[in-house]
Amino acid sequence: MSHQNVERPPGILEGNGKGKWRVEMQKQDVTVHDLGGKVNGSGGQQQEQRRTTLFRKPQREGPALRQPQETRVHSLGRLLLALVTRDLRECELVMAYDSAYGDPAILHELLLLPNIRQVLEVRAAEDLLRTVWASPGCRGYLLLLRDPRPLLTFADTHRDSWDYDGKYLVVGPTLPHLLQFARTDKGRKTQHLVGAVQRKKAGEWQLYVNQLYWDKGAMLPAATWRRTAFTSDADLFPDKLADLRGAQLTVVTFVWEPSIMYRRAPDGSLESRYGVDIDAISLLSHAMNFTVRYVEPAEGELWGRQLADGSWDGIMGFLDRDEADIGVANMFLSYWRIQVVEFTAPYDLEASCFLARAEPPLPHWQALAFPFQWSTWLAMLVGLLLAGPLLHAFSGWQGARDSHEGKGDREMLGSSWLYTVGLHLRVAQPHQPVRSGTQVFVAFLWLYTMILTIAYSTNLTAFLLVKKLPATIETLKQLAESDLKVAGVGELFMTELQEASDPNVNALAMKFEEQSSKQDAYQKVLAGEAMFVENRGFVEFVARIKYKKGGGSRMRVMKECFAPNNIVMAVQRRSPLKTRVDQVIDWIREGGFIAHSFLTSLRKAAVSKEYINWSGEDGAKKEEEEGKKGSLQTPLNLDHLQGAFIFSLAGLLMAALSFLFELILRQSLPSLLCTPHLPFHLSATTQSDSYPGQSLCGLFLATLVVNYIRFRTTMKVISRTMGNNATKSHCKITHG
Repeated sequence: MSHQNVERPPGILEGNGKGKWRVEMQKQDVTVHDLGGKVNGSGGQQQEQRRTTLFRKPQREGPALRQPQETRVHSLGRLLLALVTRDLRECELVMAYDSAYGDPAILHELLLLPNIRQVLEVRAAEDLLRTVWASPGCRGYLLLLRDPRPLLTFADTHRDSWDYDGKYLVVGPTLPHLLQFARTDKGRKTQHLVGAVQRKKAGEWQLYVNQLYWDKGAMLPAATWRRTAFTSDADLFPDKLADLRGAQLTVVTFVWEPSIMYRRAPDGSLESRYGVDIDAISLLSHAMNFTVRYVEPAEGELWGRQLADGSWDGIMGFLDRDEADIGVANMFLSYWRIQVVEFTAPYDLEASCFLARAEPPLPHWQALAFPFQWSTWLAMLVGLLLAGPLLHAFSGWQGARDSHEGKGDREMLGSSWLYTVGLHLRVAQPHQPVRSGTQVFVAFLWLYTMILTIAYSTNLTAFLLVKKLPATIETLKQLAESDLKVAGVGELFMTELQEASDPNVNALAMKFEEQSSKQDAYQKVLAGEAMFVENRGFVEFVARIKYKKGGGSRMRVMKECFAPNNIVMAVQRRSPLKTRVDQVIDWIREGGFIAHSFLTSLRKAAVSKEYINWSGEDGAKKEEEEGKKGSLQTPLNLDHLQGAFIFSLAGLLMAALSFLFELILRQSLPSLLCTPHLPFHLSATTQSDSYPGQSLCGLFLATLVVNYIRFRTTMKVISRTMGNNATKSHCKITHG
């Protein structure tokens, strides 16, 4: 029911609380008019006024009034007025009372205050639900209840129907009743709670203040009211969070590198905790002056999940049951956990990345092809194929022109190819061209091959010493199109994958497999079956520290990540700690402390025995020590030069096959048809020498001779002419 502005005649006070009401102060009665609304048939609204008499002003009856009762009532009224005037002047006021405190001497002056916003009479716990428990600014609550049962019942129910940031004054019958209320869920989480109890001496009231974390559930004396004034100028609503006075807070956490790491003694006992989250808690404890008691959830529960009965386990369960004050363990800000806990301001931002297996480097024999790209190799092959025929054609043309002079540069096509291959392999050639045209062509061919061979040999040395990794999955699209699964601990990442706007990320949700522990996820990654999704700090730690092997790692981090997540702390719902913790976290973030803590944690873990040789594989520690002893000069071993031996064996095998092929041809074809005699001599002194290209099989066998030249083995094929008959029908081929 909304408030309507009503013209205030003298003696009338308006209220704009949950209902519409006004107070009339007449000669004998103080009456509250509750203005209800009733809709008529025409759609208008006519007001219906209900009139309730709150209390009757005492009539002067002279000596008939009892002085102790008058002193008690008037003293309480003056106490409330003085407290509101001093401490709640800037706050909106809500007043709830029962019949025992409906005396006009108590309420009369309070109802005239300009900041009163709501007044209600309490007969049962349900009446407190009509209170407006929210305000954008300061709000004070005056609870005048001689009967504590409605308040105690209400305190353990309707957990959201309460202003945990408000300032409360509870006038109760006895101190035990105040303590009982202070230990309820609402009482424990209310920072500003003051209780007033009447003392034995007439007109005196003792005021108690809750201790919050100073002494949980306790209310200690703070001030005394005697008839008309306080005996001391005590602060009834101090800031109890700026200094917790060494109070002990419970923090629930578990090992999750690099946020939480443990250092243990040789007997397995815990020596200390360190990590990004531990450092953040240490700064909080220093700034707010509290001590820390760490607890851990049961094995495997981790952050926690909702059970069938609606309860939670893990960190969420500890906070939901109020068994811990703060929860930390690389906590992500997630909306589906807000129903259980509250999150602090974020102190770090981490993207969700994928931990993948680091594929072994390519074999060293493949390094022979690494100095040039495939396009360069293709260009060189085309040049090699063209150089032989060009040399043959050029020298043959000049040889035909000069044959009548007895000199020229004439040779078979196979010989021309062998000559150009030798130049590419930097093999010295015993025969030099004698004609100027051939000499110019061969000179530029030398320059061309010299540049190629120097560039190749220079880069080859580097590639022999550096391990080259194979092509790997580096993008979300590649991962979505691959056969790899996506492993994760908990349901959080499954939700993120399903709700992502990127179709490639959505596709990963269909491949997601929840793991019971991170060790199970590691095994799937090492087996090449899946990639493990977690925040960047975690996967970088695992790759750089846990699975470090020699100078490298068995794990790597995929380049493309997704969904940046805010890293936060979790506190109990409606926890008074949140406001102050948020302020300190802002200081931590602005100071750049998190990045410094991350690097420090990595250095500590790198020398910690818990993470040295963590994988437990034989030889890992030895390789690491050898990596440290490495110098700038690295001698080549058999592994580096395996390519040369492999090519040597391949050449011998191909030579054997070509030899067998020739034997078969000689036995099956005793007479081979020869090409016309085209004598080609690289020099005038070798006119009697020729090459196997004179036969049909010579051109085929010439390409196989390259293997012999590669291992610096010279094979010379001598073919003798069996006569100068006119028919020249038979050729006898011998190999030396």
